[in-house]
Amino acid sequence: MIPESLIAVLTITFVTGMTQMRKRRVLIRKLNALEALGGITNICSDKTGTLTQGQMTLRKAWIPGPGVYTVSNSEDPSNPKQGEVKLSAIKSRAEIDFEEAERQETFDTQRSAAALTFKEPLEKIERDQHRHKSNNEPNEADINQSPDMVPELEAFLNSAALCNLATVRYNVQEQRWQTTGDPTEVALQVFAHRFEKGKRDLEERAGWKQISEYPFDSTVKRMSVVYHSSDSKTIIFTKGAVEKIVHLCEHVGVGKSHQEITDSHKDLIYEQMSLLADQGLRVLALAQKTWVGELNEKSNIPRSDIEKNLTFIGLVGLYDPPRMETADAIRGTFTIFSYI
Repeated sequence: MIPESLIAVLTITFVTGMTQMRKRRVLIRKLNALEALGGITNICSDKTGTLTQGQMTLRKAWIPGPGVYTVSNSEDPSNPKQGEVKLSAIKSRAEIDFEEAERQETFDTQRSAAALTFKEPLEKIERDQHRHKSNNEPNEADINQSPDMVPELEAFLNSAALCNLATVRYNVQEQRWQTTGDPTEVALQVFAHRFEKGKRDLEERAGWKQISEYPFDSTVKRMSVVYHSSDSKTIIFTKGAVEKIVHLCEHVGVGKSHQEITDSHKDLIYEQMSLLADQGLRVLALAQKTWVGELNEKSNIPRSDIEKNLTFIGLVGLYDPPRMETADAIRGTFTIFSYI
Protein backbone atom coordinates (compact mmCIF):
# COMPACT_ATOMS: atom_id res chain seq x y z
CA MET A 1 0.00 0.00 0.00
CA ILE A 2 1.27 3.46 -0.93
CA PRO A 3 1.75 5.72 2.13
CA GLU A 4 -0.60 8.71 2.34
CA SER A 5 2.39 11.08 2.59
CA LEU A 6 3.75 9.81 -0.73
CA ILE A 7 0.32 10.16 -2.33
CA ALA A 8 0.19 13.75 -1.13
CA VAL A 9 3.63 14.52 -2.61
CA LEU A 10 2.69 12.93 -5.95
CA THR A 11 -0.57 14.88 -6.02
CA ILE A 12 1.19 18.18 -5.36
CA THR A 13 3.79 17.40 -8.04
CA PHE A 14 1.07 16.52 -10.54
CA VAL A 15 -0.94 19.67 -9.84
CA THR A 16 2.19 21.82 -10.03
CA GLY A 17 3.12 20.28 -13.36
CA MET A 18 -0.39 20.81 -14.72
CA THR A 19 -0.34 24.45 -13.57
CA GLN A 20 2.98 25.12 -15.28
CA MET A 21 1.81 23.44 -18.47
CA ARG A 22 -1.43 25.44 -18.41
CA LYS A 23 0.56 28.66 -18.14
CA ARG A 24 2.59 27.62 -21.16
CA ARG A 25 -0.62 26.76 -23.02
CA VAL A 26 0.20 23.08 -23.40
CA LEU A 27 -2.88 21.15 -24.54
CA ILE A 28 -3.36 17.60 -23.20
CA ARG A 29 -6.09 15.62 -24.92
CA LYS A 30 -5.64 12.47 -22.84
CA LEU A 31 -4.59 12.75 -19.21
CA ASN A 32 -3.20 9.19 -19.16
CA ALA A 33 -0.59 10.39 -21.63
CA LEU A 34 0.80 12.52 -18.82
CA GLU A 35 1.77 9.37 -16.94
CA ALA A 36 3.84 8.23 -19.91
CA LEU A 37 5.51 11.65 -20.15
CA GLY A 38 6.64 11.30 -16.55
CA GLY A 39 8.83 8.34 -17.50
CA ILE A 40 10.61 10.05 -20.40
CA THR A 41 14.40 10.17 -20.19
CA ASN A 42 15.26 11.04 -23.81
CA ILE A 43 13.50 13.25 -26.34
CA CYS A 44 14.13 12.59 -30.04
CA SER A 45 13.33 15.21 -32.65
CA ASP A 46 13.76 15.52 -36.39
CA LYS A 47 16.66 17.94 -36.73
CA THR A 48 16.82 19.15 -40.33
CA GLY A 49 14.33 21.94 -40.90
CA THR A 50 13.00 21.60 -37.34
CA LEU A 51 15.84 22.41 -34.96
CA THR A 52 18.03 23.61 -37.81
CA GLN A 53 17.46 25.97 -40.73
CA GLY A 54 17.58 23.27 -43.41
CA GLN A 55 20.24 25.27 -45.30
CA MET A 56 23.20 22.93 -45.49
CA THR A 57 26.71 23.92 -46.46
CA LEU A 58 29.54 21.58 -47.34
CA ARG A 59 32.21 22.46 -44.79
CA LYS A 60 34.59 19.52 -45.23
CA ALA A 61 35.47 17.05 -47.97
CA TRP A 62 37.86 14.26 -47.01
CA ILE A 63 39.40 12.64 -50.10
CA PRO A 64 41.94 9.80 -49.87
CA GLY A 65 45.19 11.04 -51.33
CA PRO A 66 44.93 14.86 -51.53
CA GLY A 67 43.60 15.44 -48.00
CA VAL A 68 40.86 17.55 -46.44
CA TYR A 69 39.19 20.37 -48.38
CA THR A 70 37.72 23.01 -46.05
CA VAL A 71 35.22 25.69 -47.08
CA SER A 72 35.41 28.84 -44.95
CA ASN A 73 34.06 32.41 -44.90
CA SER A 74 30.85 31.39 -46.68
CA GLU A 75 27.63 32.75 -45.19
CA ASP A 76 25.30 32.16 -48.16
CA PRO A 77 24.72 28.39 -48.69
CA SER A 78 23.50 29.05 -52.26
CA ASN A 79 26.47 31.09 -53.46
CA PRO A 80 29.42 29.06 -54.83
CA LYS A 81 31.42 32.24 -55.41
CA GLN A 82 31.45 33.19 -51.75
CA GLY A 83 34.13 31.93 -49.38
CA GLU A 84 37.33 30.05 -50.07
CA VAL A 85 38.46 26.44 -50.30
CA LYS A 86 41.65 25.30 -48.57
CA LEU A 87 43.40 21.94 -48.73
CA SER A 88 45.12 20.50 -45.67
CA ALA A 89 46.89 17.25 -44.93
CA ILE A 90 45.02 14.23 -43.54
CA LYS A 91 45.56 13.78 -39.83
CA SER A 92 44.63 10.89 -37.56
CA ARG A 93 42.84 11.32 -34.26
CA ALA A 94 46.09 10.56 -32.42
CA GLU A 95 47.89 13.35 -34.31
CA ILE A 96 45.07 15.81 -33.61
CA ASP A 97 45.00 14.87 -29.93
CA PHE A 98 48.79 15.25 -29.72
CA GLU A 99 48.69 18.70 -31.35
CA GLU A 100 45.88 19.75 -29.05
CA ALA A 101 47.90 18.62 -26.03
CA GLU A 102 50.88 20.63 -27.28
CA ARG A 103 48.72 23.72 -27.80
CA GLN A 104 47.28 23.33 -24.32
CA GLU A 105 50.76 22.95 -22.82
CA THR A 106 51.98 26.04 -24.68
CA PHE A 107 48.91 27.95 -23.54
CA ASP A 108 49.47 26.95 -19.92
CA THR A 109 53.11 28.03 -20.16
CA GLN A 110 52.19 31.36 -21.71
CA ARG A 111 49.53 31.94 -19.10
CA SER A 112 51.99 31.27 -16.30
CA ALA A 113 54.57 33.53 -17.93
CA ALA A 114 51.99 36.23 -18.40
CA ALA A 115 51.07 36.06 -14.73
CA LEU A 116 54.72 36.54 -13.78
CA THR A 117 55.99 39.04 -16.35
CA PHE A 118 52.81 40.80 -17.48
CA LYS A 119 54.35 41.14 -20.96
CA GLU A 120 51.23 39.92 -22.72
CA PRO A 121 47.62 40.35 -21.54
CA LEU A 122 46.00 37.10 -20.39
CA GLU A 123 42.88 37.92 -22.42
CA LYS A 124 44.95 37.98 -25.61
CA ILE A 125 46.57 34.64 -24.82
CA GLU A 126 43.19 33.05 -24.15
CA ARG A 127 41.79 34.54 -27.34
CA ASP A 128 44.71 33.19 -29.38
CA GLN A 129 44.41 29.79 -27.74
CA HIS A 130 40.69 29.64 -28.46
CA ARG A 131 41.26 30.65 -32.08
CA HIS A 132 43.71 27.80 -32.67
CA LYS A 133 41.94 25.22 -30.55
CA SER A 134 39.27 24.17 -33.04
CA ASN A 135 40.03 21.28 -35.36
CA ASN A 136 37.93 23.01 -38.01
CA GLU A 137 40.86 25.23 -38.91
CA PRO A 138 44.09 23.36 -39.78
CA ASN A 139 47.49 24.85 -39.09
CA GLU A 140 48.49 27.48 -41.66
CA ALA A 141 51.69 25.60 -42.47
CA ASP A 142 49.67 22.59 -43.61
CA ILE A 143 47.25 24.50 -45.84
CA ASN A 144 47.16 24.88 -49.61
CA GLN A 145 44.85 27.82 -50.27
CA SER A 146 44.72 27.25 -54.04
CA PRO A 147 44.11 23.50 -54.43
CA ASP A 148 44.81 22.09 -57.89
CA MET A 149 42.40 19.92 -59.87
CA VAL A 150 43.72 16.39 -59.37
CA PRO A 151 42.06 13.11 -60.46
CA GLU A 152 40.90 12.33 -56.91
CA LEU A 153 39.17 15.71 -56.57
CA GLU A 154 37.70 15.49 -60.08
CA ALA A 155 36.15 12.09 -59.35
CA PHE A 156 34.74 13.46 -56.09
CA LEU A 157 33.19 16.46 -57.86
CA ASN A 158 31.74 14.28 -60.64
CA SER A 159 29.99 12.11 -58.08
CA ALA A 160 28.80 15.08 -56.00
CA ALA A 161 27.34 16.85 -59.06
CA LEU A 162 25.93 13.96 -61.09
CA CYS A 163 24.52 11.76 -58.32
CA ASN A 164 22.30 14.71 -57.52
CA LEU A 165 18.86 16.12 -58.39
CA ALA A 166 19.41 19.67 -57.13
CA THR A 167 19.98 22.71 -59.33
CA VAL A 168 22.11 25.81 -58.78
CA ARG A 169 21.89 28.84 -61.04
CA TYR A 170 22.54 32.55 -61.00
CA ASN A 171 19.46 34.74 -61.49
CA VAL A 172 20.68 37.70 -63.53
CA GLN A 173 17.53 39.76 -62.98
CA GLU A 174 17.58 39.39 -59.20
CA GLN A 175 21.40 39.26 -59.12
CA ARG A 176 21.55 36.35 -56.72
CA TRP A 177 22.13 32.61 -56.69
CA GLN A 178 19.07 30.38 -56.56
CA THR A 179 18.83 26.69 -55.74
CA THR A 180 16.14 24.01 -55.86
CA GLY A 181 16.12 20.55 -54.38
CA ASP A 182 17.00 18.73 -51.18
CA PRO A 183 19.32 20.80 -48.90
CA THR A 184 21.87 17.97 -48.79
CA GLU A 185 22.10 17.79 -52.56
CA VAL A 186 22.13 21.56 -52.88
CA ALA A 187 25.21 21.69 -50.64
CA LEU A 188 26.97 19.10 -52.81
CA GLN A 189 25.99 20.88 -56.00
CA VAL A 190 27.20 24.25 -54.70
CA PHE A 191 30.56 22.72 -53.80
CA ALA A 192 30.90 21.29 -57.33
CA HIS A 193 30.06 24.72 -58.78
CA ARG A 194 33.00 26.20 -56.86
CA PHE A 195 35.24 24.32 -59.29
CA GLU A 196 32.94 24.89 -62.30
CA LYS A 197 32.01 21.20 -62.19
CA GLY A 198 28.25 21.55 -61.65
CA LYS A 199 25.83 19.06 -63.13
CA ARG A 200 24.86 21.33 -66.01
CA ASP A 201 28.51 22.04 -66.83
CA LEU A 202 29.34 18.35 -66.89
CA GLU A 203 26.35 17.40 -69.03
CA GLU A 204 26.42 20.27 -71.54
CA ARG A 205 30.13 21.02 -71.77
CA ALA A 206 31.85 17.78 -70.80
CA GLY A 207 29.45 15.42 -72.56
CA TRP A 208 28.17 13.36 -69.62
CA LYS A 209 24.82 11.68 -70.35
CA GLN A 210 22.59 10.10 -67.74
CA ILE A 211 21.38 6.57 -68.50
CA SER A 212 19.42 5.60 -65.42
CA GLU A 213 18.81 6.45 -61.78
CA TYR A 214 18.34 4.39 -58.63
CA PRO A 215 16.62 6.81 -56.22
CA PHE A 216 17.34 7.10 -52.52
CA ASP A 217 15.77 4.29 -50.55
CA SER A 218 15.54 4.45 -46.74
CA THR A 219 16.11 0.69 -46.52
CA VAL A 220 19.51 0.84 -48.26
CA LYS A 221 20.24 4.51 -47.40
CA ARG A 222 21.87 5.36 -50.70
CA MET A 223 21.26 6.68 -54.22
CA SER A 224 22.97 5.80 -57.49
CA VAL A 225 23.04 7.05 -61.06
CA VAL A 226 24.48 5.60 -64.26
CA TYR A 227 26.24 7.92 -66.72
CA HIS A 228 28.02 7.63 -70.05
CA SER A 229 31.13 9.79 -70.16
CA SER A 230 32.48 11.64 -73.17
CA ASP A 231 35.06 8.88 -73.72
CA SER A 232 32.28 6.25 -73.94
CA LYS A 233 32.82 4.81 -70.46
CA THR A 234 29.87 3.82 -68.28
CA ILE A 235 30.32 5.15 -64.74
CA ILE A 236 28.13 4.45 -61.72
CA PHE A 237 28.08 7.12 -58.99
CA THR A 238 26.74 6.36 -55.52
CA LYS A 239 26.25 8.43 -52.37
CA GLY A 240 24.74 7.57 -49.01
CA ALA A 241 25.32 6.63 -45.39
CA VAL A 242 28.96 5.80 -44.71
CA GLU A 243 28.34 2.35 -43.26
CA LYS A 244 26.09 1.46 -46.21
CA ILE A 245 28.71 2.49 -48.76
CA VAL A 246 31.95 1.23 -47.26
CA HIS A 247 30.88 -2.42 -47.08
CA LEU A 248 30.13 -2.30 -50.84
CA CYS A 249 33.60 -1.03 -51.76
CA GLU A 250 36.44 -3.21 -53.02
CA HIS A 251 38.83 -0.35 -53.80
CA VAL A 252 39.64 3.08 -52.44
CA GLY A 253 40.87 6.19 -54.25
CA VAL A 254 41.42 6.97 -57.91
CA GLY A 255 44.49 7.81 -59.98
CA LYS A 256 47.71 7.37 -58.01
CA SER A 257 45.68 6.81 -54.85
CA HIS A 258 43.78 3.82 -56.26
CA GLN A 259 44.31 0.59 -54.34
CA GLU A 260 42.45 -2.41 -52.98
CA ILE A 261 40.58 -1.59 -49.81
CA THR A 262 41.80 -3.21 -46.59
CA ASP A 263 40.67 -3.26 -42.98
CA SER A 264 43.16 -0.48 -42.22
CA HIS A 265 41.56 1.66 -44.95
CA LYS A 266 38.13 1.03 -43.45
CA ASP A 267 39.41 1.94 -39.98
CA LEU A 268 40.81 5.19 -41.39
CA ILE A 269 37.51 5.99 -43.13
CA TYR A 270 35.52 5.44 -39.94
CA GLU A 271 38.05 7.45 -37.94
CA GLN A 272 37.75 10.39 -40.33
CA MET A 273 33.96 10.03 -40.25
CA SER A 274 34.09 10.26 -36.46
CA LEU A 275 36.33 13.34 -36.59
CA LEU A 276 33.88 15.09 -38.92
CA ALA A 277 30.91 14.09 -36.77
CA ASP A 278 32.70 15.43 -33.68
CA GLN A 279 32.66 18.84 -35.39
CA GLY A 280 28.86 18.74 -35.61
CA LEU A 281 28.79 17.77 -39.29
CA ARG A 282 26.49 15.34 -41.05
CA VAL A 283 28.67 12.82 -42.88
CA LEU A 284 28.00 11.07 -46.20
CA ALA A 285 30.15 8.84 -48.38
CA LEU A 286 30.71 9.01 -52.15
CA ALA A 287 31.73 6.10 -54.36
CA GLN A 288 31.91 5.11 -58.01
CA LYS A 289 32.79 2.28 -60.37
CA THR A 290 33.33 1.73 -64.07
CA TRP A 291 30.85 -0.72 -65.55
CA VAL A 292 32.26 -3.34 -67.89
CA GLY A 293 29.82 -4.37 -70.60
CA GLU A 294 26.54 -3.03 -71.98
CA LEU A 295 24.30 -1.02 -69.69
CA ASN A 296 21.41 1.20 -70.77
CA GLU A 297 17.96 2.30 -69.65
CA LYS A 298 16.44 -0.97 -70.88
CA SER A 299 18.88 -3.24 -69.06
CA ASN A 300 17.15 -5.48 -66.54
CA ILE A 301 20.00 -5.65 -64.02
CA PRO A 302 19.25 -5.88 -60.27
CA ARG A 303 20.13 -2.83 -58.23
CA SER A 304 22.24 -5.00 -55.92
CA ASP A 305 24.52 -5.85 -58.87
CA ILE A 306 24.81 -2.19 -59.86
CA GLU A 307 25.76 -1.05 -56.35
CA LYS A 308 28.57 -3.46 -55.54
CA ASN A 309 32.33 -3.67 -56.09
CA LEU A 310 32.51 0.11 -55.73
CA THR A 311 35.52 2.39 -55.31
CA PHE A 312 35.38 4.68 -52.28
CA ILE A 313 36.25 8.27 -53.26
CA GLY A 314 35.56 10.44 -50.22
CA LEU A 315 33.55 11.71 -47.27
CA VAL A 316 31.35 14.79 -47.12
CA GLY A 317 30.89 16.88 -43.97
CA LEU A 318 27.74 19.03 -44.06
CA TYR A 319 26.82 21.80 -41.64
CA ASP A 320 23.25 22.91 -41.01
CA PRO A 321 23.04 25.98 -38.73
CA PRO A 322 20.52 25.83 -35.86
CA ARG A 323 17.46 28.04 -35.83
CA MET A 324 17.72 31.09 -33.60
CA GLU A 325 14.72 29.95 -31.56
CA THR A 326 16.04 26.41 -31.02
CA ALA A 327 17.69 27.14 -27.67
CA ASP A 328 14.52 28.65 -26.20
CA ALA A 329 12.38 25.80 -27.58
CA ILE A 330 14.60 23.13 -26.02
CA ARG A 331 14.90 25.06 -22.77
CA GLY A 332 11.11 25.41 -22.57
CA THR A 333 10.60 21.71 -23.26
CA PHE A 334 12.87 20.63 -20.43
CA THR A 335 11.29 23.18 -18.10
CA ILE A 336 7.88 21.58 -18.67
CA PHE A 337 9.17 18.04 -18.21
CA SER A 338 10.98 19.01 -15.03
CA TYR A 339 7.59 19.53 -13.37
CA ILE A 340 6.21 16.13 -14.40
